[in-house]
Amino acid sequence: MDKEIISDRKAISIYIIFLSGTAIIYTRGIQAKQDIWIACILGLIMALPIIFMYVRIHNIFPNRDLFEVVEICFGRFIGTIIILLYIWYAYVIAAVILREYLEFYVTVTMRQTPGIVPASIQALLAAWLVKVGIDTIGGWSEVFTHILIAFVFMTILLLILGGDIEINNLRPTLVSGIKPILRGAFSVLSFPLTQVVVLTMIFSNLKSKASYFKVYTIGTIIGFILVFLVFVANVAVLGVGLASDKYYTLTVTAARVDIGDFVQRVEILANTMFVLGGVLKLSIFILAICKGISYIFKCTGYRFLVIPVTLHVINLNVFIFTDIADMVKWLEYTIDYYHLFFHVFIPIIIWIGCEIKHRKMIQNEVN
Repeated sequence: MDKEIISDRKAISIYIIFLSGTAIIYTRGIQAKQDIWIACILGLIMALPIIFMYVRIHNIFPNRDLFEVVEICFGRFIGTIIILLYIWYAYVIAAVILREYLEFYVTVTMRQTPGIVPASIQALLAAWLVKVGIDTIGGWSEVFTHILIAFVFMTILLLILGGDIEINNLRPTLVSGIKPILRGAFSVLSFPLTQVVVLTMIFSNLKSKASYFKVYTIGTIIGFILVFLVFVANVAVLGVGLASDKYYTLTVTAARVDIGDFVQRVEILANTMFVLGGVLKLSIFILAICKGISYIFKCTGYRFLVIPVTLHVINLNVFIFTDIADMVKWLEYTIDYYHLFFHVFIPIIIWIGCEIKHRKMIQNEVN
């Protein structure tokens, strides 16, 4: 089994891109309407214990990924069932992500081109990254992280200079009560904040046990700041009504940038950020799938699985939804509960199993 070592800086970059690279194009938590900023902060507060739970699992079993931890704690039979569940989860979400890009190409950027063509190219680029290894994924993520941060702050600055941000769109506070805020917070919690559970499947070799806390903490803070700024800016610029109606919200927001007829068409950069972030995020999901399959069958490596897995993801993305309306309906009403099961419920069970196994190991050492 491949044990690839990755530096803390590259791991943090992967974390940031995984959390925010694709999420910035949407407006999660829009159920909270003008109180979206409260929903985002509440979602972060709810997510932190879960994220630190992931860190604790890493610290109990350093230099092991989630698949290895599950088998150690629950045995071969139950462990294999849990691993299969996570492989299925990664397959489905990878196909959903790719389908989102297929619809994005058809509706936004390449309306005359069959969406399957650019989506397949994007998936194959992700497969190439996985083939060359996580260190290369980390290197690309490190470069893209700086570009993404610069883009987000530049776009918001241009919106401020152009007078496009209207603070009154974020008022009044709590006019609809606490329930919409809780629904918005739950939406932000499920995606993107706790989706980083996938990283527990690939972060097996960091420098030290302390690295896990560092990576998850810094990655969460920076990634959250990026999505928070974008989500709030979308509502402040477009208003609740338009931000709720548009699916690829950042594209519409960035299109509002117009400084003296000189700085325009910033939405092209937004679309580019979205596409590049998607390549990196798909590569992480494909890597997790390949590592899970190779672990179940006790293979010496995972790279020979990359192309078959990628082709299956491309195939599944075509059939997973009938059209964009079906996709949006599933993403709006179903995916949060789907995420909850894999991001929170099963990890809690794994964490409890880890703590029990850890205590037994300590007792055996004492005896």
